[in-house]
Amino acid sequence: MLFSALLDEELPIELRPIVDELLKMKQQMPEMGLAAKVKELDDFINRELQKVKQAADEVIIPSQMAFLPVKGLQQLIKKFIR
Repeated sequence: MLFSALLDEELPIELRPIVDELLKMKQQMPEMGLAAKVKELDDFINRELQKVKQAADEVIIPSQMAFLPVKGLQQLIKKFIR
């Protein structure tokens, strides 16, 4: 999947201009160039990571991780495929 298609499908529309600007800056920076954090993107990433963690916690019980059945893995994968 192209990165632009991924952005179109997964990124909230209000964050697209911010990401577009970061991509433009990245193209102009040296390989290890640093840029300031962007609060809106950090907040979005943290919300998405929390969703992933919550979904994983609903399916995986730490004491039973080694014995997780295939059905449990299928349920976990389906939560992230739209």
